[in-house]
Amino acid sequence: MKTQKANQIISYVSLFGYSCGDYAFAFCACLLASFCITLTACIGGGSSIMGGGNTGISGVGAVSEFRAQSGLALVSAASAYHGGHDGQSVKVGVVDSGIDANHSELAGHATGGGDWQSASNGLFDPFGHGTHVASILGGARDGAGMHGVAPNASLYSYRILNALGYFGGKTGNQMVPDVVQASQRHNVTILNNSWGSHTEINDLSKAQIETRLAQELAAWQEAVADGMVIVWAAGNDRDNNVSIRAGLPAYFENLKP
Repeated sequence: MKTQKANQIISYVSLFGYSCGDYAFAFCACLLASFCITLTACIGGGSSIMGGGNTGISGVGAVSEFRAQSGLALVSAASAYHGGHDGQSVKVGVVDSGIDANHSELAGHATGGGDWQSASNGLFDPFGHGTHVASILGGARDGAGMHGVAPNASLYSYRILNALGYFGGKTGNQMVPDVVQASQRHNVTILNNSWGSHTEINDLSKAQIETRLAQELAAWQEAVADGMVIVWAAGNDRDNNVSIRAGLPAYFENLKP
């Protein structure tokens, strides 16, 4: 079944209901374990966490941060931390509404990117969605609040959504090729996409997708061929099938993980 194939793409487990525009899908509180292991790394030792196991980190503040982000236990992030993986030397691109680089959880971690909605480097976020996504992905382990799945990852902001969470009259065909090229210049290895449309993968045929998303599709294929890991949110609304972009591997073999 095409829907079964579509769900094989590296995707999200949706845990939060977040009010978004049509193009700003609610990101999920945790990533599937395969993605977390790719991103994360660790620091040995540590205290036990609720439900058994070990956080792979040490210090009261660090353990409290782990507990404050329930998604970390759900994706077994502690196993990655024990293996020495916390995102160090990993560059992750966040394609979204921008990132507030002054946020306490992200200061010093979000260092560059691009902006296709205004003349900036993408390191501001008038909508807030991208900052929330970035914090779940790479929020700092600093003894306060919570920390992200990969607290030592370097984050790059590629802003394609406006202050209302929409494309704002632009299209994926116009913006995505530039985003992919920018991420390649920055040597980003993982590109996170917590946005999409309400069109499901089964709503269009392969030929229709090739026509409507021609430039965008070519850019995603180029990124995957270049070794980049592309991560998509499955969708917001408990639809029967994943959104069109998350489901592209159902039609295109060269996009399968």
